[in-house]
Amino acid sequence: TTAWVLLVFFLGAMCGASLVASQIGLEGGFWAGLNALNDSMADFGVVVVGIFLVSWTVSVLVYRRGVRLAAPRQITESINR
Repeated sequence: TTAWVLLVFFLGAMCGASLVASQIGLEGGFWAGLNALNDSMADFGVVVVGIFLVSWTVSVLVYRRGVRLAAPRQITESINR
């Protein structure tokens, strides 16, 4: 959830800054890079989806491994508390 919120804020800031830069007429390396990134949003979306898929897969593997590592007695004790 935090990752999604950060992503939305980042994308909103990027689009907003690009819009302001185009309206005011800001130029330079940073603004050119921002505009190029904004123009290739589809490629950026593929990268973001890939990152989320990898992080989800790692999360599932860590969770399953953690459940297997916990002894049944430990699980029972935590339930009975």
